[in-house]
Amino acid sequence: MRAVVCAPLSHVALHAARSNRTLLLSAFLLVGSPVDASRSSDTLAWSTPVDGVRNGLAVVDMQPGLIRLRLGFANQVDRPKRLYFLNNAFFRSFQSYFLGVDKNGATVLLTPPSPGHGYRVSEKDFLLLQPGEPVCVNQDLRLSERDPVALTRLAWIYRNDIARWPGGIQTMDGPTRVLFEDDVHADLWVGELRAEAALPG
Repeated sequence: MRAVVCAPLSHVALHAARSNRTLLLSAFLLVGSPVDASRSSDTLAWSTPVDGVRNGLAVVDMQPGLIRLRLGFANQVDRPKRLYFLNNAFFRSFQSYFLGVDKNGATVLLTPPSPGHGYRVSEKDFLLLQPGEPVCVNQDLRLSERDPVALTRLAWIYRNDIARWPGGIQTMDGPTRVLFEDDVHADLWVGELRAEAALPG
């Protein structure tokens, strides 16, 4: 994953046949990918701000077995904020996950559980949000051919309840690292956000 400040988008087309609205849900893989800097934050469907931060979601492309997404965060206060957001999408289902929503408002969880260990957190897992500079990443949802469910919307939930990241805490992957020379904990965002976008079809 490479996070960048979002820049204008004018040419991304959504190539989605109506049949793609029937999403195939089981056993898919979450993949993070670099951001095309030509894509814009103003195409995202943004959440209601919580403590000065909001998240946004856009469906960039839909193909059989694949949904390409653009995810964004925006800081609406006048001081920087830090977001604990794992750089590797495979490991972050505990903090970032997706729900499919059907026409009746019923939801289905689309994100398989991440492993409980196998990843060591570093400074790259804490996004710096400057005031007025949305940060975007791309992520793909790869779907299997089992359990079709007709959906009309996609919801992205981001949550964080970690207010501090002390070093030296023992985990299955060894002790946590001491991160950052400065104390960033005062600006570490805590809360829950939900952004929703319509699925084309």
